[in-house]
Amino acid sequence: MTAGLETVMSAVADGSRRVILQRLAHGPATTGQLADLLPMSRPAASQHIKVLQEAGLVRTTLAGRHRWHHLNTEALGVISDWARRTAAIGRAAPRLRPDGRPEPPIPEGETMIQPVSYVELNSPDLEATTAFLSAAFGWRPQPFAAPDYLVAAHGDVAGVDTGIMPSRDGRPRAIPVIRVEEMDASLDRVRANGGTVVVEPFTIPGVGHGCYVTDPAGLLIGLHAYDADA
Repeated sequence: MTAGLETVMSAVADGSRRVILQRLAHGPATTGQLADLLPMSRPAASQHIKVLQEAGLVRTTLAGRHRWHHLNTEALGVISDWARRTAAIGRAAPRLRPDGRPEPPIPEGETMIQPVSYVELNSPDLEATTAFLSAAFGWRPQPFAAPDYLVAAHGDVAGVDTGIMPSRDGRPRAIPVIRVEEMDASLDRVRANGGTVVVEPFTIPGVGHGCYVTDPAGLLIGLHAYDADA
């Protein structure tokens, strides 16, 4: 059940809780994994998770000895709906020029329907790359889905999260990854518009499905469809 706007806004007002939500946007995580990400003690992380659960932003399931926390994207819709309504009112509101005359309203702009949700860095030397990013930029990569797949959350600043992984062919590269709702339908659109599937869809347990495509110019792009039951 999703709480009201005030409860949800209060829950996301804390920077540590926003980091938790950004991490869970990539898939489920245990309390220990979230505590290591922040970093903070497990009891402290549990308190933050409890607030997010009460706001309906996080749901928790039990698998074996671990509690897995999942992002409830519907609850975030309470904020996005409010933001869209407020922005629409603001765009339509009259504005004044320096001379006091009214300005025409700002025209409605287009929005990106399926933006890049994170970036993958393929490194021929994962240890060296991780050490460099940590020392030079203060990144705190944490294991995610596999011991050699690390995620550095962008935290409470503008940007996207970054996955760091070994390069399969030994070549360094950065790959933008687009979140899609349904993989098969997305691949149909890729092919229909001149793209090519270069890595067939694969499953990441508990996270979802991924694949890699190229556009007609040969640009490599990753696709990811979230599925907690994968």
